[in-house]
Amino acid sequence: MGSGSIKLIVLGQDPTVKNEASRKSIKTVLNLDKNGSARAYLSGVSQKLGIDLKQHVYATNLFKNFFVQPPTQIKQIDIFQTFLPAWLPYLKDELAQYPDIPVITLGEPVLQTILMPGLPDRLREYWGVHGTTPRSQS
Repeated sequence: MGSGSIKLIVLGQDPTVKNEASRKSIKTVLNLDKNGSARAYLSGVSQKLGIDLKQHVYATNLFKNFFVQPPTQIKQIDIFQTFLPAWLPYLKDELAQYPDIPVITLGEPVLQTILMPGLPDRLREYWGVHGTTPRSQS
């Protein structure tokens, strides 16, 4: 994405796809080149911000490597804290190309990993959501 002037950065977790064979078909971060839930969601966000997903959004991942499972499902080690020292310098260099561009994260594990201590680590705090929303009971 991002063929024009970048106005928003989307930060995902990692490119992990459970089905190893399908990894070869990934050509764009977050599969934003394919119709799917991430593209639909980010298209809606972009539209509400008055920007075009294809032209104005730069998408990247905190971690650039595939894991054998999604990191939140690996319980033997804390993937986020273990791999952060290896990948954070690359992410900082990558994002330095876009100074003063807002960054949104897709998921609390990423947000919790990159925040400085003492800052709120819940996405709802950044989106301005107060209180709780009742979940439907099944």
